[in-house]
Amino acid sequence: MTTATKIDINVAAVTKVYSGRPGCGCGCKGTYWTDMRNIVRITKIMQARADEVTFEDGIYSLQDENRYYWAYTV
Repeated sequence: MTTATKIDINVAAVTKVYSGRPGCGCGCKGTYWTDMRNIVRITKIMQARADEVTFEDGIYSLQDENRYYWAYTV
């Protein structure tokens, strides 16, 4: 896993994003989106907090005690 010091997510490469409460990623505590509007929205949030974003196995991840944000490029 690598921590990004300066992130530049290629929005065109992102196939889906997730935003949800901590504890699960199946969709029961959040939502997966595949539409460009929400992909852009979530990636902007992630880019604004680039120093907290990690990248592993094609997934950008931003997680804190209140929210999970994931951007899938795979």
